[in-house]
Amino acid sequence: IQSTPTLLLLHGFPSSCFEYHRAWPLLQAHGRVVCFDFLGFGFSAKPAQNLTYSLFEHADTAFGVWSQLGISHGHLVSHDMGDSVLTEILTRLQRGVAPANFRPDSVLFTNGGMRVQHINKRLSQTLLLTPFGEAFNTLAGRVDVGRKFARAQLRSLWSPTADPQQREADITNILLLNSWVAKPGDATAFSLLHKTINYLAERYLYEPRWLAELARPFDFPLRVLWGDSDAVAPLCIGQSIADIVKAELLILPNVGHFLMLEQPEEYSKHVLAALN
Repeated sequence: IQSTPTLLLLHGFPSSCFEYHRAWPLLQAHGRVVCFDFLGFGFSAKPAQNLTYSLFEHADTAFGVWSQLGISHGHLVSHDMGDSVLTEILTRLQRGVAPANFRPDSVLFTNGGMRVQHINKRLSQTLLLTPFGEAFNTLAGRVDVGRKFARAQLRSLWSPTADPQQREADITNILLLNSWVAKPGDATAFSLLHKTINYLAERYLYEPRWLAELARPFDFPLRVLWGDSDAVAPLCIGQSIADIVKAELLILPNVGHFLMLEQPEEYSKHVLAALN
């Protein structure tokens, strides 16, 4: 039996649980915090073959991890790609095909591309999604200019008012994690970006299905929290989702895409509000 509040965090692309590291101690002081790296990201395995890195596989993984940990309920918090994984989880719950013993206590969506027509894709994302995505990814991984390009692309996700020293430190660690090899024979997260980014194509294809299920009533609260200075997932996406789930849009002013890294204290206050 789960005796303490449990927060279940779902990370985004091209990151990992690392994106929560500044908020983690603030959240952990009030309950159990569970986060895992999706396959293809962070410290998880990255098989180069026999895995599509689909949102549907990520949802399967989430249910599998929670089951192994004996988790039957919790407060779900998602970001970026994790938002799309969470919409698939909620769709399965609505349709009665999720594990029967699992039920969310609440849901919190944060900055992510949940309305694909409003996403301001970075140039790197656009290139990775083309038929030449693998070739571009291979070339970018082999030359120094590719790493500089990746850093510049990530830098654009922070707000103009973000602490530059903290931002650069976090970007460095994100890049290092994308270069980490989980086990001999595995790929790196960098080398798989042309595969893992295909969640955006799935988002486009299945968005009507997911949004239709989000519009149906739930027996637990849903909330939306957005940094209003996100260059990729603008505030209009958060407003659209809030309207669909009939929730108030909570806004963090002058905060970019990684709101938990830029403003961990304010972010944590909103996350922890669900526990009350």
